[in-house]
Amino acid sequence: MKDNLLRGRYAVIDFNEDILIDIKDIAYIENTFNNLLKEKRTAYKFRYIQGFLDVDNPESIGLIPQLLDKLTRLLKSSLTNNQKFETWVTLIINQLKKEMTLTQDLLNYVCEIFDRFETKMYYKDLNPYETYLLRLVSSEPKHLFELPKHVDGIVYKKRPCSVEIDILESKSKSFIVSKEKFKVGRYYKLGRYDLGLLPGLTLNVETVKSTQRGKFELGLNINSLFQIPKDLDIDPDFIIVEPEKAYIPSSGIVYLDQRQTFYKHLYAQYPNSKIIISLPKLLILDIYFNQGNITNLNHQTILNHSAIYEIELSAIFKYDHDNIMLSIPDLECTTDFDKIRTDLIYTIKNKFQRQVKIGLDINNEYIASNLQNFKLFTHAVLNLNKRFDLVLPSDLYSAKYAKSYSDIRSILYRKSKDVYLVGQDIHQPIFLQKMIYRGFTKFAVKPELFDLCSMIIYRYNQGDRLYTKSA
Repeated sequence: MKDNLLRGRYAVIDFNEDILIDIKDIAYIENTFNNLLKEKRTAYKFRYIQGFLDVDNPESIGLIPQLLDKLTRLLKSSLTNNQKFETWVTLIINQLKKEMTLTQDLLNYVCEIFDRFETKMYYKDLNPYETYLLRLVSSEPKHLFELPKHVDGIVYKKRPCSVEIDILESKSKSFIVSKEKFKVGRYYKLGRYDLGLLPGLTLNVETVKSTQRGKFELGLNINSLFQIPKDLDIDPDFIIVEPEKAYIPSSGIVYLDQRQTFYKHLYAQYPNSKIIISLPKLLILDIYFNQGNITNLNHQTILNHSAIYEIELSAIFKYDHDNIMLSIPDLECTTDFDKIRTDLIYTIKNKFQRQVKIGLDINNEYIASNLQNFKLFTHAVLNLNKRFDLVLPSDLYSAKYAKSYSDIRSILYRKSKDVYLVGQDIHQPIFLQKMIYRGFTKFAVKPELFDLCSMIIYRYNQGDRLYTKSA
């Protein structure tokens, strides 16, 4: 499988190490810092409108262009050789305080800029003409946002948390988990997925069509335009869209034209597939903008970020599609679901003259523990990455962990609700088989694994046992 390889020169980035500015870094610093300020000039107004720039005094917003101009000018004048990064930042902030009144809002904004720039500095020694596989030491999820384009993947010693997985997906980066000792500077080719296949499963075979999957449905997780497969032979039964992951490449900002273009192409390529769209989840954006705010969905958080939801809904319903479904994530109260659902039905009917099914994202502990108390949802999307974080099984393939999914399925079965599975673990064929044996029938996978998973389902329908490991 040609897409099952990560390639690159192995390097280690330790975020506990001090950054020392060297004369050879000056060009990198000037170029990177100026690009960051250019991004800030473009994004700050949109960010404020979309609820991710907290200020006590709105007048501070008008001072941001002046602040960015001063930072641009102070950059060159403050750089010296063999200077600690922290010393350099302190010098600039002190000079800024002399030249203008830095309110707490503006000071927080400056610190946020330097926080992001510090992360970029840790990657400064990576050769832009090389491809890398990185091991990150003492890292935080926010450090993943600044990964350079020429990093092909991350090597972890233990499985990253669901937030890290979401950020990597938003950056189109892969990861593997390995305790193997790699040599810094050596070029490696590493398997992206633990396929664990029996002989013959990867042989070239005729493509399995949706009609051959029987009661099973196989879908794709597609969030942005460039993820739409070029292979027109892929025929998914459904598409799961997580919009917030598409915002990160555009500096965390939601642009109406970009989202409209995405849905236009998605609907055109898959006119007969169900399109299941989760309302944008706020956590990944909150981390990106270093806010530290509450991110569960309720009437107030949706109001705070109303521009995001208005833009996404306008894009969703700009073009016609006969099978659009929405789902609501990150709930901490059943009444919040009822309120949001009612508001969505009213808005979609009156603004877009449409009616859609509205379901539930099972992506936190409250929803999973109180599933029986939710009413009037039409379907459920079960997020396996979040589920893993909640249970933290010692063995992904253990019967105890599989049973935790059976309990959820039993509740949904009694409620006669369809449940769609999405997440990292479905990409492991042995785990996919376990979920099949547990009674699940709807799975979202990556495009490069679609034919393989389709064949697994086909062979299961034919009575073949695919793996020697018991379910």
